[in-house]
Amino acid sequence: MRKIIVILIFSALFAVSCATDSFGVYHTVKKGENVTKISQLYNVDANELRQENSIPEGVDELKEGSAIFIPGAANVIETSPAETSPETSPNPEPEPESEQETSPEPETENEIENETEINFIWPAAGKIVKTFSSSAPKSEGIDVEFEKSTEIRAVANGKVVFSSQHDKFGNTVIILHDNNLYTIYAFLSEIVSKEGETLKQNDILGNINVTEKNPKPTLHFEIRKSAKPIDPLKYLPKN
Repeated sequence: MRKIIVILIFSALFAVSCATDSFGVYHTVKKGENVTKISQLYNVDANELRQENSIPEGVDELKEGSAIFIPGAANVIETSPAETSPETSPNPEPEPESEQETSPEPETENEIENETEINFIWPAAGKIVKTFSSSAPKSEGIDVEFEKSTEIRAVANGKVVFSSQHDKFGNTVIILHDNNLYTIYAFLSEIVSKEGETLKQNDILGNINVTEKNPKPTLHFEIRKSAKPIDPLKYLPKN
Protein backbone atom coordinates (compact mmCIF):
# COMPACT_ATOMS: atom_id res chain seq x y z
CA MET A 1 0.00 0.00 0.00
CA ARG A 2 1.38 3.35 -0.95
CA LYS A 3 2.61 5.71 1.74
CA ILE A 4 -0.12 8.01 2.96
CA ILE A 5 0.90 11.32 4.42
CA VAL A 6 -1.94 13.64 5.10
CA ILE A 7 -1.68 16.86 7.01
CA LEU A 8 -1.78 18.70 10.18
CA ILE A 9 -2.10 22.29 11.06
CA PHE A 10 -4.76 24.65 11.24
CA SER A 11 -8.16 25.93 10.54
CA ALA A 12 -8.28 27.36 7.04
CA LEU A 13 -7.28 27.30 3.49
CA PHE A 14 -8.18 29.47 0.70
CA ALA A 15 -10.88 30.15 -1.85
CA VAL A 16 -9.92 30.60 -5.48
CA SER A 17 -10.21 34.35 -5.03
CA CYS A 18 -7.45 34.07 -2.40
CA ALA A 19 -9.93 35.23 0.22
CA THR A 20 -9.60 32.95 3.22
CA ASP A 21 -11.99 31.70 5.83
CA SER A 22 -11.80 28.98 8.47
CA PHE A 23 -12.82 25.69 7.00
CA GLY A 24 -11.40 23.03 9.26
CA VAL A 25 -8.30 21.91 11.12
CA TYR A 26 -5.43 19.48 10.73
CA HIS A 27 -5.17 16.62 13.23
CA THR A 28 -1.85 14.90 13.96
CA VAL A 29 -2.27 11.14 13.77
CA LYS A 30 -1.48 9.39 17.08
CA LYS A 31 -0.57 5.75 17.67
CA GLY A 32 -3.61 3.53 17.17
CA GLU A 33 -5.61 6.14 15.24
CA ASN A 34 -7.04 5.53 11.80
CA VAL A 35 -9.63 7.11 9.51
CA THR A 36 -12.54 5.47 11.33
CA LYS A 37 -11.43 6.55 14.82
CA ILE A 38 -10.64 10.09 13.74
CA SER A 39 -13.98 10.42 11.95
CA GLN A 40 -15.71 9.34 15.17
CA LEU A 41 -13.58 11.73 17.24
CA TYR A 42 -14.67 14.71 15.15
CA ASN A 43 -18.11 13.37 14.17
CA VAL A 44 -17.24 13.58 10.47
CA ASP A 45 -18.12 11.02 7.81
CA ALA A 46 -15.13 8.73 7.13
CA ASN A 47 -15.65 8.86 3.36
CA GLU A 48 -15.57 12.66 3.50
CA LEU A 49 -12.20 12.48 5.27
CA ARG A 50 -10.88 10.15 2.57
CA GLN A 51 -12.10 12.46 -0.18
CA GLU A 52 -10.64 15.61 1.42
CA ASN A 53 -7.27 13.93 2.01
CA SER A 54 -7.02 11.91 -1.22
CA ILE A 55 -7.07 8.63 0.70
CA PRO A 56 -8.09 5.65 -1.49
CA GLU A 57 -11.51 4.15 -0.84
CA GLY A 58 -11.39 1.38 1.74
CA VAL A 59 -8.05 2.48 3.24
CA ASP A 60 -8.29 3.01 6.98
CA GLU A 61 -4.64 2.96 8.08
CA LEU A 62 -2.80 6.25 8.64
CA LYS A 63 0.86 6.90 9.30
CA GLU A 64 1.58 7.89 12.89
CA GLY A 65 2.90 11.44 13.06
CA SER A 66 1.32 12.48 9.78
CA ALA A 67 -1.73 14.70 9.72
CA ILE A 68 -5.22 14.62 8.34
CA PHE A 69 -7.49 17.51 7.38
CA ILE A 70 -10.81 17.63 9.28
CA PRO A 71 -13.34 19.69 7.29
CA GLY A 72 -15.65 21.89 9.34
CA ALA A 73 -13.87 21.38 12.67
CA ALA A 74 -13.23 24.53 14.71
CA ASN A 75 -10.51 23.16 17.01
CA VAL A 76 -7.96 20.37 17.12
CA ILE A 77 -9.01 17.67 19.59
CA GLU A 78 -5.89 16.44 21.35
CA THR A 79 -5.76 12.75 22.21
CA SER A 80 -3.18 10.56 23.89
CA PRO A 81 -2.05 7.03 22.94
CA ALA A 82 -3.91 5.73 25.98
CA GLU A 83 -7.16 7.07 24.56
CA THR A 84 -6.71 5.36 21.21
CA SER A 85 -4.67 2.24 22.01
CA PRO A 86 -6.50 -1.12 21.64
CA GLU A 87 -5.00 -2.18 24.99
CA THR A 88 -6.84 0.60 26.82
CA SER A 89 -9.32 -0.67 29.37
CA PRO A 90 -12.88 -0.16 28.10
CA ASN A 91 -13.99 1.05 31.52
CA PRO A 92 -11.13 3.06 33.02
CA GLU A 93 -11.49 4.26 36.58
CA PRO A 94 -12.54 7.92 36.65
CA GLU A 95 -9.99 10.29 38.06
CA PRO A 96 -10.83 12.20 41.24
CA GLU A 97 -12.62 15.39 40.35
CA SER A 98 -9.83 17.50 41.75
CA GLU A 99 -7.31 15.84 39.41
CA GLN A 100 -9.30 16.05 36.21
CA GLU A 101 -7.66 18.04 33.48
CA THR A 102 -9.03 21.41 32.64
CA SER A 103 -9.04 22.99 29.22
CA PRO A 104 -5.80 24.84 28.61
CA GLU A 105 -5.94 28.60 28.47
CA PRO A 106 -5.74 29.92 24.89
CA GLU A 107 -2.33 31.14 23.90
CA THR A 108 -1.91 34.87 23.91
CA GLU A 109 -0.27 36.69 21.04
CA ASN A 110 2.81 37.36 23.20
CA GLU A 111 3.15 33.66 24.02
CA ILE A 112 2.94 32.77 20.35
CA GLU A 113 5.46 35.44 19.45
CA ASN A 114 7.90 34.14 22.06
CA GLU A 115 7.72 30.67 20.52
CA THR A 116 8.15 31.95 16.97
CA GLU A 117 11.87 32.59 17.18
CA ILE A 118 12.69 31.46 13.66
CA ASN A 119 14.46 33.73 11.22
CA PHE A 120 12.09 33.45 8.28
CA ILE A 121 12.84 34.64 4.78
CA TRP A 122 10.30 35.62 2.14
CA PRO A 123 9.05 32.78 -0.10
CA ALA A 124 9.66 35.16 -3.03
CA ALA A 125 9.88 38.87 -3.68
CA GLY A 126 6.60 40.32 -4.88
CA LYS A 127 3.84 42.81 -4.21
CA ILE A 128 1.55 42.25 -1.23
CA VAL A 129 -2.02 42.56 -2.47
CA LYS A 130 -3.82 41.23 0.60
CA THR A 131 -2.80 41.37 4.25
CA PHE A 132 -3.70 39.28 7.28
CA SER A 133 -7.02 40.04 8.97
CA SER A 134 -8.71 38.28 11.89
CA SER A 135 -11.97 40.16 11.34
CA ALA A 136 -14.38 40.12 8.43
CA PRO A 137 -13.50 39.83 5.66
CA LYS A 138 -11.14 37.31 7.21
CA SER A 139 -7.75 36.59 5.68
CA GLU A 140 -5.59 34.04 7.50
CA GLY A 141 -2.46 34.90 5.57
CA ILE A 142 -1.13 37.22 2.90
CA ASP A 143 -1.36 37.20 -0.88
CA VAL A 144 1.76 38.07 -2.85
CA GLU A 145 1.49 39.03 -6.53
CA PHE A 146 4.29 38.55 -9.08
CA GLU A 147 4.99 40.22 -12.42
CA LYS A 148 6.67 37.16 -13.94
CA SER A 149 7.24 33.45 -13.40
CA THR A 150 8.75 33.06 -9.94
CA GLU A 151 10.37 30.31 -7.89
CA ILE A 152 8.82 29.83 -4.45
CA ARG A 153 11.21 28.92 -1.64
CA ALA A 154 10.96 27.47 1.87
CA VAL A 155 11.01 30.30 4.39
CA ALA A 156 12.83 28.17 7.00
CA ASN A 157 14.15 24.66 7.55
CA GLY A 158 11.38 22.10 7.89
CA LYS A 159 9.64 18.93 6.75
CA VAL A 160 7.08 18.85 3.94
CA VAL A 161 3.90 17.36 5.41
CA PHE A 162 1.66 18.07 2.42
CA SER A 163 2.53 18.45 -1.24
CA SER A 164 -0.35 17.93 -3.59
CA GLN A 165 -3.11 19.40 -5.69
CA HIS A 166 -6.39 20.19 -3.98
CA ASP A 167 -9.59 20.58 -5.96
CA LYS A 168 -10.41 23.88 -4.23
CA PHE A 169 -7.01 25.31 -3.36
CA GLY A 170 -4.78 24.36 -6.26
CA ASN A 171 -1.25 23.08 -5.83
CA THR A 172 -0.39 23.46 -2.16
CA VAL A 173 2.66 22.79 0.00
CA ILE A 174 2.67 22.78 3.81
CA ILE A 175 5.90 22.67 5.81
CA LEU A 176 6.30 21.82 9.50
CA HIS A 177 9.03 23.81 11.27
CA ASP A 178 10.36 23.89 14.83
CA ASN A 179 8.06 24.94 17.69
CA ASN A 180 5.03 23.40 15.97
CA LEU A 181 4.97 26.15 13.36
CA TYR A 182 3.64 25.56 9.87
CA THR A 183 3.90 27.54 6.65
CA ILE A 184 1.41 27.17 3.82
CA TYR A 185 2.06 27.95 0.14
CA ALA A 186 -1.06 27.80 -2.05
CA PHE A 187 -1.99 28.24 -5.72
CA LEU A 188 1.38 27.10 -7.03
CA SER A 189 1.67 26.43 -10.75
CA GLU A 190 4.04 23.54 -10.11
CA ILE A 191 5.28 21.64 -7.05
CA VAL A 192 8.84 20.28 -6.96
CA SER A 193 8.98 19.18 -3.29
CA LYS A 194 7.71 15.83 -2.05
CA GLU A 195 5.80 14.82 1.07
CA GLY A 196 8.21 13.67 3.77
CA GLU A 197 11.12 15.61 2.26
CA THR A 198 13.23 17.79 4.53
CA LEU A 199 13.87 21.24 3.09
CA LYS A 200 16.44 23.79 4.09
CA GLN A 201 15.69 27.47 4.14
CA ASN A 202 15.72 28.91 0.60
CA ASP A 203 15.20 25.50 -1.07
CA ILE A 204 12.80 25.71 -4.01
CA LEU A 205 9.48 23.99 -3.28
CA GLY A 206 7.55 25.05 -6.35
CA ASN A 207 6.92 27.90 -8.73
CA ILE A 208 4.25 30.23 -10.03
CA ASN A 209 4.05 30.75 -13.77
CA VAL A 210 2.63 33.51 -15.90
CA THR A 211 -0.15 32.35 -18.21
CA GLU A 212 -2.66 34.02 -20.52
CA LYS A 213 -5.35 33.61 -17.86
CA ASN A 214 -3.01 34.52 -15.02
CA PRO A 215 -0.65 37.31 -16.18
CA LYS A 216 0.09 38.26 -12.56
CA PRO A 217 0.17 35.01 -10.59
CA THR A 218 -0.51 35.24 -6.86
CA LEU A 219 0.78 33.13 -3.97
CA HIS A 220 -1.27 32.71 -0.82
CA PHE A 221 1.09 32.33 2.16
CA GLU A 222 0.33 31.58 5.82
CA ILE A 223 2.23 31.03 9.06
CA ARG A 224 0.44 29.04 11.77
CA LYS A 225 1.20 28.08 15.34
CA SER A 226 -0.54 24.71 15.70
CA ALA A 227 -4.06 25.53 14.47
CA LYS A 228 -3.81 29.28 15.04
CA PRO A 229 -3.06 31.58 12.10
CA ILE A 230 -0.64 34.39 12.86
CA ASP A 231 0.19 37.48 10.85
CA PRO A 232 3.13 36.60 8.55
CA LEU A 233 4.20 40.25 8.30
CA LYS A 234 5.13 40.19 11.99
CA TYR A 235 7.68 37.46 11.37
CA LEU A 236 8.92 37.98 7.82
CA PRO A 237 11.80 40.42 7.36
CA LYS A 238 10.93 43.97 6.36
CA ASN A 239 10.93 44.58 2.62
